[in-house]
Amino acid sequence: MTGAVNERQRLLPADGSDDPQPDRHSEELGPAVPYEDALHQCGFGRYQIWLLLTCGWAVSSDAIEVLSVSFLLPSATCDLSLTSGDKGWLNATVFLGQC
Repeated sequence: MTGAVNERQRLLPADGSDDPQPDRHSEELGPAVPYEDALHQCGFGRYQIWLLLTCGWAVSSDAIEVLSVSFLLPSATCDLSLTSGDKGWLNATVFLGQC
């Protein structure tokens, strides 16, 4: 128990506060801006639409790939005489490309 206490004392600041990194001064960060105002200041244009479509296409193609394995696995089991281990490896190969 004393090791855990010593570790906690080492991680916390000497002033006794629970925050290991005290807040920066607001002068360093600048004034707080509401979320909607920050989005308006950043802008929204063709790049954001292109990024949304590209990422949406990538996520949907990944979902279709995983879904297709659930349809192909039963017929592959019959046609290829797969064991449970073989089916597991076949299902895992889908996720190897995501590493």
